[in-house]
Amino acid sequence: MAQLIRTALIPAALLAVGLALSGCANEPTFGERLIADGERRQRLGREAMAAEADIERGNAMISEARSSRDASEDQLREGRRLVEEGQRTLRRIEDQTR
Repeated sequence: MAQLIRTALIPAALLAVGLALSGCANEPTFGERLIADGERRQRLGREAMAAEADIERGNAMISEARSSRDASEDQLREGRRLVEEGQRTLRRIEDQTR
């Protein structure tokens, strides 16, 4: 019986304290709302600036990769040309020595 009373009284007491405290809570004032909004906007502004920096860095990386790719493709073409030219020369020499 005592256990039942304690288990019923504890939640009731907690509910009463919660209701009493919530009654004391005031709505934020206009100034407090402005400050909170300003802080939120500052945070969003910092996030936006970081995102813009990421975009700029990403675009630079893409540009550099494209330049490297173009240079690599030029090297591949030149390498293939040299291989083909060397193979043609070897075939010509082999044909002349038969």
